[in-house]
Amino acid sequence: MTRDLRAYLSARGTTTPTVGPDGRLAFLADTTGTMQVWTLEQPRGWPTQRTFYDERVSFVS
Repeated sequence: MTRDLRAYLSARGTTTPTVGPDGRLAFLADTTGTMQVWTLEQPRGWPTQRTFYDERVSFVS
């Protein structure tokens, strides 16, 4: 049995979770191929991309 490893090699990640004063979770994700800021307004909601830079974002504050 052979397996296709491409799905594992292209896995995306998230890092640096921060909770804002309004309770919204902000974090960095490389979903687009470059680290950008995303937010999550509800625990099981869908994340929203907040930055759209060509260069990666290094931190969330």
